[in-house]
Amino acid sequence: MEIEQRASWRDPFISFLATGQVPASEWGHRKFRYKAAYYLLQEGELYRKTISGPLTRCLSEVEVPRVLEEIHSGECGSHSGTRTLE
Repeated sequence: MEIEQRASWRDPFISFLATGQVPASEWGHRKFRYKAAYYLLQEGELYRKTISGPLTRCLSEVEVPRVLEEIHSGECGSHSGTRTLE
């Protein structure tokens, strides 16, 4: 059985935070390091630091539909607007 792994937008950040090597990308090294400063790798999961304090977990493309379905079905309670979902 073959498992198809697609490249994710999170992969360069996870790689950089785990190894410290800036991946070759369309961004410059300085710009990538600046963007990576907002992320944190904790127990293999990528999180983004927010201004308000709590860490937000960065989801893969596979996880997004499930999480959105849970939010909109009411399992997480009602949401008051798009800013609370960021």
